[in-house]
Amino acid sequence: MKNSFKLIFMFMLAPICFSVSEYQSKILSDGSYELAYKYNGRVDKSEIVIKKGLFEEYNKAEKIRKGKIRWISQNLFVMDYINSPKIDTTQLSKRLLSAFGETCIEIDSVRNDTLFFKTRHANNLHILINKGILIKRTHNFN
Repeated sequence: MKNSFKLIFMFMLAPICFSVSEYQSKILSDGSYELAYKYNGRVDKSEIVIKKGLFEEYNKAEKIRKGKIRWISQNLFVMDYINSPKIDTTQLSKRLLSAFGETCIEIDSVRNDTLFFKTRHANNLHILINKGILIKRTHNFN
């Protein structure tokens, strides 16, 4: 009886998991995107190439970072960097990270091939770090 209950529960849950995954792949599909956001009073621009949940970030045709996209919810994800700069491991930095959480990206709205996003802290979603846009391109940066 227990096994049949587990099986029924899994069949009920499967469409929900599929629809979230399908929704995410429609929002942030494989391809090349122009990334622009305002940080410390200046606009930073780069190119992001996404393929099967992995990404590479380029700045002036030079690869600067790469990693994996980890979805937290339908419109919220984290970019887990493989080759990120060295992280500050002082006690203050560790406390700040545990209090605010990692930086995540919230898809705010989508218009055609343009995604508007907000960068926030995962543990404090009410705190806005910055805003930006991702524009899907028809050709690759390289």
